[in-house]
Amino acid sequence: MHIRIASVMCFYVCALEAALACGVLSEERYREEVQLLYTAASQMQENIGRAEAWFERNRQELVKIHKYVLVGCSGAFAAATEGCLKILETIKVPAMSFEFEEYLHGPIILTDEELGGIFYISDAPGEKERMQELARCHAHFSPYVYPVTGDEGQPDPKALRLLCTGRDHTRVFEAVLAPQLLAARVPELAGIPDGSPMYDRYTSSCPTKYNNGR
Repeated sequence: MHIRIASVMCFYVCALEAALACGVLSEERYREEVQLLYTAASQMQENIGRAEAWFERNRQELVKIHKYVLVGCSGAFAAATEGCLKILETIKVPAMSFEFEEYLHGPIILTDEELGGIFYISDAPGEKERMQELARCHAHFSPYVYPVTGDEGQPDPKALRLLCTGRDHTRVFEAVLAPQLLAARVPELAGIPDGSPMYDRYTSSCPTKYNNGR
């Protein structure tokens, strides 16, 4: 698990401990939330395997994508934003993340035959069907459409089917897998070199870490 995602888990645990100590959470609710985190963590190995199988099924297409849009709701949107950062840093192509309703409001005009779309399908009734329709619409204009869903009955080979807890605050652990895997695998397959002189120039003038990493 990427260190930033592990950090999210640590913050969750700290928040739960603080809430229990302050009386905001009952002992019963605390145990329920801790068990949920255990469930999300225990599903990671299976979900990583599913993500790797998804990548292998679609690798010939995935290495051809030169721009991405990642669309989700709530926790999935947060993971999409982090995922875009990884794609930008490693595959070095434009990548944008949008909240579902925000994307419908206007950014869909960016859709063309080169735009790869990763759509985190919501479990919420009504919203789920609308997001599925968005993915189908994208497929009319671009061959690069990849739904991420907890629906085990989804037959689409381009869909990444994951074990999901059904809770929004653990969705980030599930949703981050697709862009993280793209960032890890595509550069090598596409022959994209690590780093760049431009990046080094920028970070020497505008350090990205406190005290320039020292």
